[in-house]
Amino acid sequence: YVFLFSSVLITAGDTARGRFIAKAVCNEGEYQVKVLVDDPFSIEAQTAAEMGAMVVKGSLESLGRLWLATKGCRAVVCVVDPMDLDPQNGIETQKKIVKFARHCKELKQIKHFVLCTDFNLLTKKYNGDICKELSNIGFHFCHFVRLPSFCFEDFTERLSGMYQAVTQSSARIEVNLDAKRYFTTCCAEDAGNFVSSILHHPADHDTKKALMPNTTALTMKGYAQALSEATGYKVISCTTDQSSMEKEGRFPEGCGKQYGAIFDEINGTKNDSEKSGKDFERWAEDLKLAFRELFMKIRDMQALEDETKSHASQASELSTPKRIRPARPSTELVDQLRKVSPDASSMFLSNACKSIESMRLHRRLSSGHSRTPSFVQLGRVESKHKIEKGPATRTRTSSEVPTNETSNANSTLFNRSE
Repeated sequence: YVFLFSSVLITAGDTARGRFIAKAVCNEGEYQVKVLVDDPFSIEAQTAAEMGAMVVKGSLESLGRLWLATKGCRAVVCVVDPMDLDPQNGIETQKKIVKFARHCKELKQIKHFVLCTDFNLLTKKYNGDICKELSNIGFHFCHFVRLPSFCFEDFTERLSGMYQAVTQSSARIEVNLDAKRYFTTCCAEDAGNFVSSILHHPADHDTKKALMPNTTALTMKGYAQALSEATGYKVISCTTDQSSMEKEGRFPEGCGKQYGAIFDEINGTKNDSEKSGKDFERWAEDLKLAFRELFMKIRDMQALEDETKSHASQASELSTPKRIRPARPSTELVDQLRKVSPDASSMFLSNACKSIESMRLHRRLSSGHSRTPSFVQLGRVESKHKIEKGPATRTRTSSEVPTNETSNANSTLFNRSE
């Protein structure tokens, strides 16, 4: 009985907030953790699996396919991803959340429901009380956690497209947020610990109002200054428009438009309970090596894209069509990929590099540069990797674990060329 009904389902498990909540719960060891993701084969989903969580494909809308995800669960943490929010009208989003909660209640073993979202956007143009509506569904415990739409970790993940004109010593943050408006964020790691404490000690937390972990409110100029002090780069911020956020290549398809809409709706105020930015400064200081690596990656990708455009322009000027081999990029990774597949185009090499470098960055962020020592290992102890399958556990050394990310890219290159 304990095995069947001691699981917790966490939605948006492929985001920083969902991932760190899953991590905190896994570390406690009381619950078996399931995470709901859009793509089970993504880097984020693989990271969650390495922590010991079961990865399940699905979303708040795909209720018909959630029977496996919710089976055997005693608690559900509904983390509302910013991509699921309507920044201008939260009514449809609230309907999805309530429908999802009712579906969870139909499974009688689920006793605890936790909603984690940005209530400022969720309740926009909505006259009802989402907290009261969810409480009336009939869960034994129903908690509400007020989380900002973005967290510190998004500065190296989903918001990395805001860094433009990156050089060896400088970078520029470009978002459609007025320079005087405050942008509220939180540390996903701290939020994960906060939600984990609610799951393990539900009676100790208020169920009548939205709870909130420590948050930080700074202007973009303040965030840029903190990054400058932490990384040694000269980071500045400037205000751009919505069309610039939607520019192709900056963010994944559809994300730039959604992020820009969220920034447009930020009220820019600062609450007395929000900190001045010390938490973010300490976090950025601990991640300074990862930020430097991110900036170098962006700079190399920008150089490769510029080179690709240059060769495309030269090819179009030739009177006789002729294949122009792109010049050898300065990055070692691109050189390795070109050796594997010499016929691949520069654009394809650029995309392959982005994928591999993103994987490396995620691993770096997750395995060696976390604020709290308990969040460093992700199931790994020094150079040994534990692999658990049911009750049996075996350990293999790092020499047995494939570490060359280019092996995945190599197979992709050959498949694509075929």
